[in-house]
Amino acid sequence: MRRRLVALSAVCSFLVLASSAFAAELFTKPTYKGDRLAWCKDWDSGCGKGAANAYCAYLGFGEAKDFDKDPNIGLKKRTRTIGSNQTCDKAYCDGFKFISCSKKEAPGPSPKTQAFDKPRWKGYRLDWCAAKGIGCGKGAADIFCSASGYAKAASFVPDLQVGNPTFMIGSGAICNTVVCAGFRTITCTK
Repeated sequence: MRRRLVALSAVCSFLVLASSAFAAELFTKPTYKGDRLAWCKDWDSGCGKGAANAYCAYLGFGEAKDFDKDPNIGLKKRTRTIGSNQTCDKAYCDGFKFISCSKKEAPGPSPKTQAFDKPRWKGYRLDWCAAKGIGCGKGAADIFCSASGYAKAASFVPDLQVGNPTFMIGSGAICNTVVCAGFRTITCTK
């Protein structure tokens, strides 16, 4: 019983944080498609700010506020460019120590309803549950809608064949098994 209360408290705390939609966030040793994010967006172009901005946009944030170079990491951990999707495993390949992404500016009034097909969060398909075994279905859909600037989920359709990985929006955990379930669609409403 105590574990359930602690888990439920964590989900409720996240609901309060998620309602501030797209808060700034720091990403340490950022990765892209399983590799360390390369210092350049494309091979030898868009280096530093260009790659950092592309990464923040990919995750649904605004521009990069701050970032730092992690030089010569290629032999230890392969890097991947976010623009051209090229990899580098040489000693001279650089990545990022961290990227701080800014709060996304509201684009103005949003429509009363919005349908999201195969919804994603932080680059992953959205998991069916907000946390492991908690807030499944409507709970996860409501958190997603709230974090996307809407009041709640009006409707949703499960996708039981997502595969992996999926992101649990309430706990931040990643599901990496073949039984990960998600959403085919979520319709959010004001």
